[in-house]
Amino acid sequence: MVVLDIGTVKLPPTGEEETVFMQLELPLKALPWVADRFTQYYSGARLGGAMLKWDEVIDGEHIYIIYSFGSTAPDKPGLTLANFSRESHLQLSTQSQELSMSDEMFLDEGMLKTWQELAERYNNGTL
Repeated sequence: MVVLDIGTVKLPPTGEEETVFMQLELPLKALPWVADRFTQYYSGARLGGAMLKWDEVIDGEHIYIIYSFGSTAPDKPGLTLANFSRESHLQLSTQSQELSMSDEMFLDEGMLKTWQELAERYNNGTL
C-alpha cells in the first residue's frame, strides 16, 4: 500500500519554501492493524500531550504510530505513522518513511472513515 502526501519544507539556510511529495509504503497486511489503532485512539478520551505509541512488526516491516502535537502545523495535534523498515524518498531526509496527520484530518475531513473502510475491504478480500 502506498500513501502519497504533498507539503512544503523550508530549505536551509535561506528558509525558502519548496513543495515536496512524500510517500509512505506499508505492507497491505498492516492496514487492519493501523485502522484499529486509529479507531482506538479516536474512540477514547484523548489526553493532549500524553505520550502515545504503538509499534508492531508486520510482514517483516516495523510500523510505528505516535502522538505528535505539531503533526501538520505547530498548533495541530495528530498522529504520525511511520515505516522504519523503508527509507524516505525525500532528498532532504535520511529518515524512515513517515506521514503526519492532524486530528482535524481524521475527524473533520473523513480520514478515519477512509482507513476503516479500506481495512474492512482488505479483511473481506475485496481490496
